[in-house]
Amino acid sequence: MIWHVAVRLKAIFDLGRDYSWERPETCLRCECPRVWGHGFVPRYFDGFSTCLYMKCYRCPNCGCVITARPATHFRHIRSSIETIRFHLRQRLIHGRWPPSPLSRSRLRHWLANLKRQVQAHLSCDWNLGLLTGFGELSSRGRIPSPAHGVGPSKPLYYSQLKSKQCVFSELRGMFSVPKWAL
Repeated sequence: MIWHVAVRLKAIFDLGRDYSWERPETCLRCECPRVWGHGFVPRYFDGFSTCLYMKCYRCPNCGCVITARPATHFRHIRSSIETIRFHLRQRLIHGRWPPSPLSRSRLRHWLANLKRQVQAHLSCDWNLGLLTGFGELSSRGRIPSPAHGVGPSKPLYYSQLKSKQCVFSELRGMFSVPKWAL
């Protein structure tokens, strides 16, 4: 489980594992007041050449592992929320990507996924603009530019999806469509 905390990445980079992490008051899943330290996990962020070690905690009651994550970043994304918003705003307002050390493919990925997220979660008729959609998705707890497409935060695997034959047979059952038309 991800626990977003207000931290300065520069301080974590300087101090490493000696950084003084605040402990969650209760487990985020079962609200047990006892939470134990559970080590560190390496995470990579833009602007740092090496990994930064994020603190993990474990609930002895339900076994949930809680990983600290900077509140300035979405899950699974190396760039900060403000960096993503800045680049998307420049592209949508001025029609060009701003000069940036980030790759154009990553920037295009953000824009394409933002469009998909707006259509999937706000509506196909959304006419308030993509920047407003970015803010609305963020306020709803959705990642506007997820690393894994439109679905949930975790990646979907083929085994979790229905097969084509299953979907087509359901469609045939719902409509009187000849088999050759599918």
